[in-house]
Amino acid sequence: MSTIRSINPDHFPHEGSFEEKARFVLQYAILAPSAHNNQPWKVQVSNEGLTVQLDPEFTVKGPPRLSVITLGAFVENFMEAAAHFSFPVRLEPLPLKADLFKFTLHLLAGEAFPPQYPQAFQGLLSRHTNRGLYRPEPLADETLQTLKETAVDEGVEVAFITDESVRRQAGKLASVGMHIALSLPPLRKELSHFVHFAAENNPTGMLAEAMVAGATPSQEGETGEQWTLHHLPLKEEVALCHEKFATAPLHVIVSTPKDSFRDQFAAGRTMERILNTAGGLGLTHCIAAAATEVPVITPRIRAMSGSSAKPQLFFRLGVPQNPAFTLDSPRRSVEQIVKAQ
Repeated sequence: MSTIRSINPDHFPHEGSFEEKARFVLQYAILAPSAHNNQPWKVQVSNEGLTVQLDPEFTVKGPPRLSVITLGAFVENFMEAAAHFSFPVRLEPLPLKADLFKFTLHLLAGEAFPPQYPQAFQGLLSRHTNRGLYRPEPLADETLQTLKETAVDEGVEVAFITDESVRRQAGKLASVGMHIALSLPPLRKELSHFVHFAAENNPTGMLAEAMVAGATPSQEGETGEQWTLHHLPLKEEVALCHEKFATAPLHVIVSTPKDSFRDQFAAGRTMERILNTAGGLGLTHCIAAAATEVPVITPRIRAMSGSSAKPQLFFRLGVPQNPAFTLDSPRRSVEQIVKAQ
């Protein structure tokens, strides 16, 4: 376990100021997943509350939906940790639409509230991506029920898919999405900017070693960006992606009736609560981003969900066959995301 996930809860400043408590809780918030692990949040903290915005320097190009979902996951982690420590904070209502980089969340001093999903907080530090194969055995009924109990949010629909034929269909869709993302030069070039080898010690981006098992520089000094452009094995990874999703015991689709900022943000919070709960149950996850981004795939994901709502997220859960492939993603520190007033 890396030091960034080794947070000692005994160090929570129970007698400290709002700002001191908020900075401690932010250690949990920064562990949220983000598109390409770019960690696009910036925060201002005072004794009255926090403001959270997207940082243009760390925001990926493309639909703003992914960035707003990321903010939802970030805030969900913050709220789960705040509830655990009886730290009173409330979230102001979100706008339906806004300028992406003026879109501000306000977390203000409020009344203490009991933890609503303690199991999610218990798994927060265990939440990890594993892009390898998962054991195909069905998950226990108790595990599935626990996940469902944490996925109850007004305005968010969650489909838990265990049917083998549907999962095989999903495997094809996930592999098509990966093929599109890696075979089109502009998309592959954009992705390459966010890939690094662990030895590069970059605080953001994805580790090449976590994308492809056994990934190594093909020559001395090769960067993750160069490796992605020239040596990432497209055919092998597309075929493996099909197998990964077809054999995973559980697929999850998070959808919303509309596609406003509020919907996207709520989907991010629901996703993170499911992923944190899954982490506490010994499961890892892998998100198929293209499945909800590529226009030719999205309608089929919607059909799989059994709903007419907008699919916001599609991911698989399971017990990894190779736990060693579960690697810690790098993280920017609380000090790096907190901006001066």
